[in-house]
Amino acid sequence: MTMDVRGRAREAFRAELAEAVLAVFAEHGFHNVTVEQAAHAVGISRATFFRHLGTKEDAVILAVEFSSIDYAEVIRALPSGDPRSGWALVRVAVEPTVLRVEDDPARQLSRLEVINAEPSLRAKLAESRLEKVERLGKAIGERMDDALGARVLAATGMAAFDLSWSEWIADPATSFRDVVDRIFGRLGA
Repeated sequence: MTMDVRGRAREAFRAELAEAVLAVFAEHGFHNVTVEQAAHAVGISRATFFRHLGTKEDAVILAVEFSSIDYAEVIRALPSGDPRSGWALVRVAVEPTVLRVEDDPARQLSRLEVINAEPSLRAKLAESRLEKVERLGKAIGERMDDALGARVLAATGMAAFDLSWSEWIADPATSFRDVVDRIFGRLGA
């Protein structure tokens, strides 16, 4: 079902608010900022914060979700008969995220620092990742005769991509692309 203009405008407003609030958390620290302070910093009331974003954790999750790439759609957009292996398809699926990191590595690093500082955020994002992995597995499965194999590729490939984030955070002077390529290279992608 398509959203009407009002619904799209509301979602765009929520996305902008969530991004702005995440930037406040990145600058001052997630635990150092109250809802009231975050709301004030982005020019809204506490009530507006709760109405559009929910909790502090919800605001971060929304910012991440609104800016996330649909990996399954990346695969579905490839021409039929694309000869790449399953691992290479997973690598292709994450390429838009790699490009986004290359475009503004400092922003991405600050987002990761907020997320990694709060175990509840990591847990919620891991939970939301499950659906994306399932969708990616189905998209890869549309190109293979092995649905289980496609799901294994998606789950393992996304775990490797998650490891890329951890490795990059440990050494942010390294190119994120180099980290991703090194890890996926170990998979044969």
